[in-house]
Parts: sequence; C-alpha cells; structure tokens
Amino acid sequence: MRRLLAALLLGSALTVAAPVYACACGGLVDRPGQDTSVTSETALVVWDGAQETILLRLSTRTEAMSAGLLVPTPSPATVELGDDQVFNDLADVTAPRTESRWHLFGFPLLFGGGGDDGSAGAAPGDGVEVLSSVDLGPLRATTIAAANTPALQAWLDQHGYDASPDLLATVTPYVQDTWTFVALQLTAEGRSLQGDLPPIAMHFASDEAVYPMRMSAAAQETQQPLVYVLAQHRMLRTDTLASGTTRPETTFAGRVAPGDVVSSDLEDWLATTPYLTKTTQWLPDPGAIVSDFVFAAAADDSPITPVVYDDKYLIPGDLGFLLVVMLLAGAVWLVVRLVRRRPA
Repeated sequence: MRRLLAALLLGSALTVAAPVYACACGGLVDRPGQDTSVTSETALVVWDGAQETILLRLSTRTEAMSAGLLVPTPSPATVELGDDQVFNDLADVTAPRTESRWHLFGFPLLFGGGGDDGSAGAAPGDGVEVLSSVDLGPLRATTIAAANTPALQAWLDQHGYDASPDLLATVTPYVQDTWTFVALQLTAEGRSLQGDLPPIAMHFASDEAVYPMRMSAAAQETQQPLVYVLAQHRMLRTDTLASGTTRPETTFAGRVAPGDVVSSDLEDWLATTPYLTKTTQWLPDPGAIVSDFVFAAAADDSPITPVVYDDKYLIPGDLGFLLVVMLLAGAVWLVVRLVRRRPA
C-alpha cells in the first residue's frame, strides 16, 4: 500500500474486535476472515489562501461490504461526493511531453530488440461533539471535535470503529492541536468495496495549504505520497519532512486554463487557483513522519514540464557495430597484405 493523506481506514459495524494492521493510510481493520487493502490513492489539495479542499480517491481490494475512514482537518469540514473526472483531467494535463532526440548511431538495433521497455449538535460533556452529519448515499460523513484521545476512542467504539493503541497515538497530536475529524462510513450499496470508491471532497477553513500525514507514522511499509496542489502560485513544501533524508520532487508545475479540462468542478477551481503543482516524496521510514505536508508559495512561478525523449538514430546500433567490424577486418587484411608483400 502506498501513501495517503492522514487517513485511518477501519472496519465499521463490528460486533467483535478485529485485527488492526498499520498501513500507509493509518490502519486497516477487517472482520474475522476478511482482508482489506488500499491498492491506490490519489489526492488533490486546493487552497485559495483562506479555504482548502481535499479531494480524495481510494481504490481497495476486499470482499468487505463497508469500511470506515477517519480524516483530520485543522477546522470543521463539510463533506460531499467529488467528481472522478478531476483525476482524469489532472493525469492528462501533467502527462509528459514527447520530444525527439537525434543521435549519430546507437540503439535501438537494426535487426530487432531494443526500446524502453445523523444529527448535529450532540450534547457536550462526553468529550466528543458532533458538529455535522450528512448522508451521501455510498457514504455517511460525520464531522466531530474531540476534547481528548480517550473520548475520541470511546466515540469510535460506540459507533463500531476499532483502533489500535498505535493508531490512537498518531491521532493524539491532532487532538492536542484542536483539529477536528471527518468520520466516514463507506458502503458499496449491496456489493463489496472492491475497486475504486467514490471520490470524497472535504472543504474547510485553513490559513495554510496542508496535507495531513502524521497518522502515516503507524504504517509499516514505505510511503510515497503523490499530491496535486492547486493555488494562485507555484507551491513548495516547507515542513520538516521536506528537508529530511529524502526530499520531495516536483514533477509538474504550471498554469492550467479552465478550458483545458473537462470536469466542471476543476474548471471552477482553476478560475481562482490556476497554478498546478505536482509533488511526490519517497519516505522509507514511516516512523520518521513527524509532520504534515505544508505548502507555501515558491519564489517564482517557473514551470516544470516532464519530458519523455524519443531517441532516433541515423545509424542503428548493430549497423554501426557491423561497420566497425568491417573497418577492423579491412585494416587487418591490409596489414597482412603489406606484411606478405614486404621483401625478405
């Protein structure tokens, strides 16, 4: 499993405790005999200087009929279903540009081969306040605020979520920072959750562009999160992890016109946040993930466009080799002939 923004995937509506496995998304909990895994995840952060949206899409491999997702946000979030076309558009506009490069000779070979292979306002006092709740068909989203970690754990237990002590330890910093949480119950409406889940859009106020990552410290596998960021300018990472042993890599940066995309949601975002930055980072030690991803405006808006080169050759590699062999053979023949003609 790879990256995910700081999310905690849990089995929901359980009547008995289920095994918990740390993973890129925080933790997986299954019913006995079931095995759920996140096979891919994609996220987009949209930030206009005051408001942020995180659009999240997961793909799972499982026979389970339901699951839960807990996402921390710096302020209470409103939740709605997202548009899957957004990610198709992002993949298209950040795709590498193909350019031809000519060489005198080399591969590919002339003779084959080669090539590059509920309800809001719950009574306070129990330590958890339900700020809002909405039924969105394939998911139910509840935004909550917790006074402390034990209170959050009790609320999760009461609502069928089961979290390990290790996972709760990654939640504690968010509680201490007075972040809120979006608790999502995902259902597949009569079928398993196998495959792509509906994208989830979470909107909240934020004075910085942030991608929650601290819960990934509970993972046991290497993390390599891919984050798209839409803002008014090119963005770069400014958090502690950005200057760690591995560094984030910007693989695309540039302005995108609303007319270049199909999704109406993405068109609306591009009208006010036209600069797209795409970053990735390899994190081999999840335990070292001690901060969220924080983005700030770069020094300039210089673009970065990925390029794939189509190498072309005037003389194919093995033809060049044959020419060299022939030249050497000719040189040997000439030397032998001269030696034989030398008078005794």
